[in-house]
Order: sequence, then C-alpha cells, then structure tokens
Amino acid sequence: MLEQCREIVEKFNRIYGDTLVLPRAMIPENEMQRRLPGVDGKA
Repeated sequence: MLEQCREIVEKFNRIYGDTLVLPRAMIPENEMQRRLPGVDGKA
C-alpha cells in the first residue's frame, strides 16, 4: 500500500507541482513492535 501511495503522490506532484508530501515507512526501533503477530510462526 505504501508503494502504491508513493507512486500516486509522485505522479500527482509531476502534474501539479510539489503539492503532496511523499509518505515514508515508520518502522519502530523496538524489535517486539516490529513483529506482526500471527504471521511469523511465533505466538
């Protein structure tokens, strides 16, 4: 979803000038917060 949003923003900005800000991923520094429960095989 993030990459799709970035592509839309880049195209919009090419057409209408620097209007929207490119989104960026916000990855937590804490390793436990980076884990997505239920998809890595650990309960």
